[in-house]
Amino acid sequence: MDDGYTGYSGTRRHPAQAETRYIHKLISDMRRIGANGVISNSAGEDTAVEALNAYAFARFARDKTATPAGVIDEFAGFVAKDADKARLARILRFVENHSTWQESMPEKLRLPNFDTGDLDSAARALEELSFVHPRTTPKMALPEPAACYLNRIRERLNDIVAKTVTLSSPPSHTQSEHPPGTPES
Repeated sequence: MDDGYTGYSGTRRHPAQAETRYIHKLISDMRRIGANGVISNSAGEDTAVEALNAYAFARFARDKTATPAGVIDEFAGFVAKDADKARLARILRFVENHSTWQESMPEKLRLPNFDTGDLDSAARALEELSFVHPRTTPKMALPEPAACYLNRIRERLNDIVAKTVTLSSPPSHTQSEHPPGTPES
C-alpha cells in the first residue's frame, strides 16, 4: 500500500511503512463480499520498503485466521535475532501507528492503534531499535539484508521525529510581523 509518501523530513526516499491493519481489513472485506481473489502489485526499486506489507498481504490472503499483530510478530522474527524479535515487533507496531496511511485517514475512519506499551515516541523507538540485532541468515528470503531493512526502519523513525518537530515548531513569524511576501515584509 502506497499513499504517495514523500517524507516528512523533505527527503524523497520512501522509508519503510507498515499498514498491516488496513491490508487485513481490505482482504477481510473482500472475503466478506465474496471476492474469489485479490492481486498485489509491487515492483521497482522501492519494493524492499514494502516487505512487511507484501508479507502481510500474502499471509492474510492465504490464512483468514492470521491477525495483524501475529503477522508483525512473524515478520519481526525473519529480520531480528530471536532475543530481539519482540522488541522489533513493538517498534514495527509503533511505525504502523504513525504511518502516513493511518495519519492521512480522516480520524473517524482510522483503525485503532496497536498497543505499544511505553513506546510512546519516535525517539524512544529509535533508542529501542539500537538494541535490535539483525539476522545474518533470515528464516525467510527477504528482498534485502535484514540490516538494510532495520536501517529503513531507523530512517522511518527519524522521519516521524522530523514530522513531530515540524508540527510542534512555532511559526516563522509572530502575529505582529508580516509573513514573507506580504507588502510590508
